[in-house]
Amino acid sequence: MSQKFLKFTSESLSASYIPFPRFLMEDSLAGLSNDAKVLYALMLDRASISKVNGFLETDGTIRIYFTVEQA
Repeated sequence: MSQKFLKFTSESLSASYIPFPRFLMEDSLAGLSNDAKVLYALMLDRASISKVNGFLETDGTIRIYFTVEQA
């Protein structure tokens, strides 16, 4: 049985990544669904984009634009 490996070249599509916080893997959060954990990671990613774009409230809170449909 031969193994096939995906060959990456300069023509390969590049992937973008969403950070997934390690604390979401802790046993204390075992009751939290994987969907909820992924949603948290998506919202955290969106918050970092909003911060870069200056979407901040006067108290320093980051405003994110993330609709239910996007979730």
